Amino acid sequence: MLLFIMDIRSLRYFATIAQAGSFTQAARDLHIAQPALSQHIRRLEEEIGVPLLVRHPRGVKPTAAGELLLGHARRIVFDVEYALAQARQLASEAVGTVHIGLPQSLGMRISALLFRRTRERFPNVSLAFHEAGLSNLPGMVEKGVVDLAVTYTPAAAIETSTRLVAPVSMFAVGCAGSFPVGGRGKRALAQPSITLEESFALPLVLGPRGQWHRDYLQDLALKRGLTINLVGEADSLLLMLEAARSGSAFTILTSTTADVALQERSLSGARIEGVIADRPLYVFQSLIKPASRAVMEIRALIQEELESLAVPRGG
Repeated sequence: MLLFIMDIRSLRYFATIAQAGSFTQAARDLHIAQPALSQHIRRLEEEIGVPLLVRHPRGVKPTAAGELLLGHARRIVFDVEYALAQARQLASEAVGTVHIGLPQSLGMRISALLFRRTRERFPNVSLAFHEAGLSNLPGMVEKGVVDLAVTYTPAAAIETSTRLVAPVSMFAVGCAGSFPVGGRGKRALAQPSITLEESFALPLVLGPRGQWHRDYLQDLALKRGLTINLVGEADSLLLMLEAARSGSAFTILTSTTADVALQERSLSGARIEGVIADRPLYVFQSLIKPASRAVMEIRALIQEELESLAVPRGG
């Protein structure tokens, strides 16, 4: 039997080179001399018995074997560093800045809550929010731009995640006066209401295909034998709300987003009857940044806030 005695440091070096795309940049990031870094990778390749990196005009990239090892290496390094960080941080105070990536729709709902809860529980922790499109958030985590991110879809390249399911209702949203009864903000969560068929007949601006919200509505239309009166697409919540605000179109929002948006006097909404969707939420954590006590505490706080967003199925 062949016994491999590779160390965590060599795996970390390899993952950093693959991420950076060059030995020179990786050496800078790791604060190590480039010849020493090259020697570590050479020993790792000799130990495994296959080349892991191949040079090209712009730097290096993993071979097929390197790609296979890379996913495992990232996970192993993260697990070890995370375990060590947890052990060290148990007796330490949560301090520092935690960078969080959020989609606009969710940021509207939970960013203020997270700021307040963090001030109350962890006065020495500051939050830095990064708003991005759903397709960009996993890459921001993978590159270490943010410590944590929340999105609606899983990412194959990022293994460290927590999956939650938040039941949400749906609201048709248009300009002020579009719906005859009801107030703004949380009062709108009860009245007025319209049927799904009525909501799909409205001239709608929705997000693009591939987003959870749009795909859910398309699947629902197919199952109920309905057609969505789609007059436009917008990959931005602000643009969809502007279309509704101007009176040129309507949009459909989840209850968590509508609860915030309908506080505006220029908007009105109606709950869509009989629609409760199980929306998945994924909390991703960076695999290339060691987990501090602050990151661990804020991750737990995010999960707590997300769980509180669920709509009771009887409502």
